[in-house]
Amino acid sequence: MIIKSLEYRFFRNYEHLFLNPDEGVNVITGDNAQGKTNLIEGVWLFTGCRSFRTRTDMRLVKTDSEASRIKTVFTSSDGENEEEITVDKNGRSVVFNGVKVPSMTSLFGKFRAVVFSPVMLSLVQQGPEERRKFVDITLCELDGKYARALAAYNRSLVQRNALLKDVPEHPELADMLDVWDSSLCEAASYVTRMRRRYISLLAPKVAEVYSGISSEREKLDIGYVSRSECVTPADFYTLYQNTRDEDISRGSTQNGPHRDDLSIDIDTKAARVYGSQGQQRSAALALKLAEGLMIKDASGEEPVVLLDDVMSELDRSRRDFVLNHISGRQVFITCCDPQELGEKTGGRVFTVKDGKVVS
Repeated sequence: MIIKSLEYRFFRNYEHLFLNPDEGVNVITGDNAQGKTNLIEGVWLFTGCRSFRTRTDMRLVKTDSEASRIKTVFTSSDGENEEEITVDKNGRSVVFNGVKVPSMTSLFGKFRAVVFSPVMLSLVQQGPEERRKFVDITLCELDGKYARALAAYNRSLVQRNALLKDVPEHPELADMLDVWDSSLCEAASYVTRMRRRYISLLAPKVAEVYSGISSEREKLDIGYVSRSECVTPADFYTLYQNTRDEDISRGSTQNGPHRDDLSIDIDTKAARVYGSQGQQRSAALALKLAEGLMIKDASGEEPVVLLDDVMSELDRSRRDFVLNHISGRQVFITCCDPQELGEKTGGRVFTVKDGKVVS
């Protein structure tokens, strides 16, 4: 997976950007608040996922502009592709190889990338939602059936929860829960099985990467954490039958994939609670780099690696490991001082100033 060109119009603080990146390492340098992260963010959007910085699409549009357009030409195993995304008050729309696609999720698997940004410390520091999202994004990219099952589960969950809130005042509605339980169970089973399988394959890769980052001084372990041992649709149906009274009392579904979590332990202690800032950052970085290995194993494609402000917080040995680990891939790295990267990167250095690439 290699980006041949990037073009942004009225995207964030870029009025017009055109870039032919190197096939190896691309160092994006410049002072703070000049547009380095904006450049990385635009590349990530080509995956079909939402921005890792905002949930509001119009924030991607330059101030006083009505729409933004970003375009890339990239090569993959199926040849050269062209993708153009437009963002306006109606949301995002995309044209892929000259054909308008029905939804952003239709892009999953066409352009593959892995992104690490300081905001992703939330993977370790915050609650289960961020960790579930981390797992779900990759699985949706790799498995179209998983994306459909997850969407079906979320739709059924919303309907079931709405019904649970109504039952206390309208007991006659309780029988309708069987309908939503059936659809919920099928989707819950597939989502759970795929998540468990993915984590079992990801865990040794995360451990290996973290061992390298920490120079083998520490051990990182991850695991899938669930309130139940349910796997099959029958398991989930029994669970929802047995916990129905509690769910009605609370007005929401208390069990299922939407409540599951990913444990992240450093030397057997929870990284979220006991890890230092440096350990948490290294753990999050290890998760993202291992994600790239999983994408390569599953798809045969090397994802584009996007590293936003990673190196400044790492000591020399950790920086050297990361740079060695990402060799052989196309990489975009943002930093304020290119000297942070030494002479190991090769590739090209682009300096960003006030939304313009000046060198």
